[in-house]
Amino acid sequence: MIVRARYLVTRAGDVVENAELRVDAAGRITAVGRRTRYPSGGPEVIDFGDAAILPGLVNAHVHLELSGMRGRVPAGADFTQWLRALLAARANETPASLEAASDAGVREAVRAGTTTLGDISTSGCSARSLARAHVRALAFEEAIGLATDAAEAGRALLESRIGAVPSKTGLLAWGVSPHAPYSVSRELFRTAAAVAAARRLPLAVHVSETREEVEFVKTGRGPFRELLEDLGAPVDRFVPPRCTPVRYLHELGVLGPSTLLVHANYLDDDDVTLVRAAGSAVVFCPRSHRFFGHRDHPFARLRRAGVTVALGTDSLASNDSLDVLAEMRAVAALPNAPSPSEIVAMATSAGARALGLGDRAGVIEVGREADLTAIALPADTRQRDVEEAITHAAARVVATVVQGRLLFEERN
Repeated sequence: MIVRARYLVTRAGDVVENAELRVDAAGRITAVGRRTRYPSGGPEVIDFGDAAILPGLVNAHVHLELSGMRGRVPAGADFTQWLRALLAARANETPASLEAASDAGVREAVRAGTTTLGDISTSGCSARSLARAHVRALAFEEAIGLATDAAEAGRALLESRIGAVPSKTGLLAWGVSPHAPYSVSRELFRTAAAVAAARRLPLAVHVSETREEVEFVKTGRGPFRELLEDLGAPVDRFVPPRCTPVRYLHELGVLGPSTLLVHANYLDDDDVTLVRAAGSAVVFCPRSHRFFGHRDHPFARLRRAGVTVALGTDSLASNDSLDVLAEMRAVAALPNAPSPSEIVAMATSAGARALGLGDRAGVIEVGREADLTAIALPADTRQRDVEEAITHAAARVVATVVQGRLLFEERN
């Protein structure tokens, strides 16, 4: 199969005009370059016209099981009020409804050009959706519990879910996600990290998402304590480490090169140093960040320090779509926006590295599987302006390809 478009972005900053790539029957790229002529009866040719073919977009943080929550949970005066409303909205969910929501979320993500997903699952239901969908995905199974004696139960639950759904395509991988410093005991953090290390799996943690979380970890007080008390959690047994959430993870031995820090909205300079030294990555969710009214995200400081920063949508409980291109536009609109090339990298190669898939996704080159996103651009787009045009409102996703298989194509 030959795939063509006016432009080919093989990796951020590398744009080829009048380009094509050849994909074999196994979905692997065998040639990349400028267009050539083929005799009649030659390979199938798919031509996306005035478009740019990119490495497939990576959504490094999503909760597919919350895909039925769009518009149902208002932001609230603070994060804990939103969390209370979310828990109430989820009260009547069933495994069937969670799986249906996950199916819908995968379909929406694919239509938005996403080829790789980093999904966090509370119930284990979304892995079945991912296994069916022919998308590249990392299924992070979540561990939650403040009780000091719940670590072994948490271990058993994680081990029962990891790998429970077979992947015929080989596109589904697994991870472990101790939820957050306010919802996971020291013992469970260490246990989850041990499970991940023993199986050589990545670890994802929501951390430093809100000021209230930072307050709770430093003092044991504030809105999170009130929420946990109302939920009946054994908060009286929680001994605050009296440091930032990132330092807390460092002291627990949770930070490392396979650790993905989700949100990381409120970091001090010491936190940035710890993240860089550990080799951990960060996922920035720009539109969810805006939904909650957070202050400026420290992604620029992190990137200057050499930390990998990827993009994610978060869930439809705090966003209106699972559209990575919209996240790229949100970053481009920020006062401290990086260059268009850097934004493309955040949505492609950085996302792949953050999920531990840097050797399989994020760039277009011979020998890799063809994970591609085609984005239609204005006809007058010049080669030097392609990456800037990708983040413009006029650009739109017209095709999604995973492992050489066309999953979505816009029909005129």
